[in-house]
Amino acid sequence: MYSLGYLAALAEIDDATDAQAVSPVGAPALIRQSAESLRLALAEEPRDHALIHERALALAADAIRAIRAMGEAGELGSSYVSPTIQRLAGLIEDHAPRVGEPTHIGTDDLLGRWGDEILGAAERYAAARPHTLSGSGRGRVKNLYRIVALAAHGIAALSERSRDR
Repeated sequence: MYSLGYLAALAEIDDATDAQAVSPVGAPALIRQSAESLRLALAEEPRDHALIHERALALAADAIRAIRAMGEAGELGSSYVSPTIQRLAGLIEDHAPRVGEPTHIGTDDLLGRWGDEILGAAERYAAARPHTLSGSGRGRVKNLYRIVALAAHGIAALSERSRDR
């Protein structure tokens, strides 16, 4: 079901997630800042894959911190489950199903397409407004889990590519 590279990337993301708490109010700014760092890394020519890996890892770790902040603040209701490494793949499947490896349909820049997808999820989360469908706890957490899943797929692909060299 899950590739070993994907599961290894989820473990790497979990290891990178520090225990420092973030407030639900401050989380969008944190995600916006991490996304901007990744955007800058993706814009460099030639692209530095190690830097992209590092920035994607930081963005995913910040997304997990934001999920925890929402859960601890009660925004996700009684169904909140802490995203530990043992549960992370299943929680992604529950909250952001069908987030798979990006395809290169319409482009031969697979890394650019992946960047568009992960940055789009980060922008949707950061721009979500309360009292809207995308601003609901469910809508925001969906984008956060989408960020984690896309980051894991990207990290796995970058790791595989570096091994092939």
